[in-house]
Amino acid sequence: MGGSFHPSQWLYGKYLRVIMYIYMSLSLRFFLSIMGLFFISACALEGATFLFGPLNFETYEKLKREPPPNSSSVFVDSGGGDVDAAAKIGDMLSSRQVRVIALRDCLSGCAEFILPAADIIEFKNNPIIGFHWSPMMDFGQYSRYYHKPETCNFSALNAQKELLLKSDLNPSFWMEIEQRLELRTFRLVEKKGHICPWKVREFENHMWLPTSQQLRELWGLKFTGSVCADNFQRCARRVDRRWKKGTRIVIGDVVHISRGR
Repeated sequence: MGGSFHPSQWLYGKYLRVIMYIYMSLSLRFFLSIMGLFFISACALEGATFLFGPLNFETYEKLKREPPPNSSSVFVDSGGGDVDAAAKIGDMLSSRQVRVIALRDCLSGCAEFILPAADIIEFKNNPIIGFHWSPMMDFGQYSRYYHKPETCNFSALNAQKELLLKSDLNPSFWMEIEQRLELRTFRLVEKKGHICPWKVREFENHMWLPTSQQLRELWGLKFTGSVCADNFQRCARRVDRRWKKGTRIVIGDVVHISRGR
């Protein structure tokens, strides 16, 4: 017969899985720096939640089965995902007064729904915080170009409005995003059988990475730490590694065209 199982074995295995994930997915430099965080604050891992990878309904269902404890830590590293799933995850987190710790990336739905859901936000190792479109932007643009926006169903719009209101964040921040992305074309196409016309939209730039100052002054976000865009040269190199060659990314207020890996 095998030996008895001790809870410390499970906890050790949990730490090991997190460390291996970081080692496999992040740069060596980031791995070495984040190890300091784990060894100094290893107690924060106990009872913590990890949102690594796409925000989808599979992730949401897992959280429903094992919801994060109140006032616990939520570590995030996500490029976004399904907007409805991100909205549901954000709504769940917002009721639990969690501390969100962004490690490497928090893009799209992660930035739009997970950050506003947090009671406390920490940025570790200058994560890339990035925005492109959102339900608030969709509604704003339809309101600008279409005389009956109320006939359309804007996925996750109410959830985003509630999160922004609860966190006292600027609801017009989407206009700052639109300005940096540079809306090139927007037209509405009537579709048979659909009350609401479909949008055809193109931006000059793919994503906006705001600086810490822009996040605080333009959005009203409260956090500790710094973000990738605070150092343009260093962030540009990370953009080159992350996005394919030719992708236009706005870092702060400067367009950087990715050189690729």
